[in-house]
Amino acid sequence: MVQIQSKHIKFIAVIGVILIGILSSIIFKDSIFQRNNSEGVVIVSQEKSKEPETHNGSDSIQQGEKHDLEAPATIKIYITGQVRYPGVIEVPSDSRLIEAVELAGGLLDDADLLKVNLALRVQDEGMYIIPKIGDESPAVNSAGTGMNEGKSKININTADQGQLETLPRIGPVIAGNIINYREQNGAFRSEEDLMNVPGIGQKTFDGLKALITVK
Repeated sequence: MVQIQSKHIKFIAVIGVILIGILSSIIFKDSIFQRNNSEGVVIVSQEKSKEPETHNGSDSIQQGEKHDLEAPATIKIYITGQVRYPGVIEVPSDSRLIEAVELAGGLLDDADLLKVNLALRVQDEGMYIIPKIGDESPAVNSAGTGMNEGKSKININTADQGQLETLPRIGPVIAGNIINYREQNGAFRSEEDLMNVPGIGQKTFDGLKALITVK
């Protein structure tokens, strides 16, 4: 009876060892699978987190460059003479004179188009004079001051109302003041005498002295 029980115990012990081995193997495999799966998820998560950052950074740079390229550059020029609204105007940097004239209200009916190059590309700080028909004022055919080299200066002792108005900052009122001054005081003896005319100060004269003469 004791021997039978001993055999049974050995058999049960063997079966137990086998079962323990099987269970240990299953648990060990599950642990490895879970660990590998977890590492795989971490790697995938890292790759996904990096992609949007790189993409967004590239988009931001491209949008900034596009904005810089699309930003229009502007310049300021002085246009006077036979335009509806003479003065300093702001135009795109690649503008032609015809576009500046349109922004200044367009040409007056007595503008002399034979002395004007409307296809001229304007430049920053340039002055452009649109002369009147019959005036002996400079034509607009070059950049910068908008005056032809070699053309005579405007004689402030003999110039009429229209010729005087082609000068920068000289509108109808100041041109009339110049004529009235001549009638009351006689001819100007020097260009600097022009500052005796009401409405003409040092700053205005500085912009005129290269364009006028008393001879």
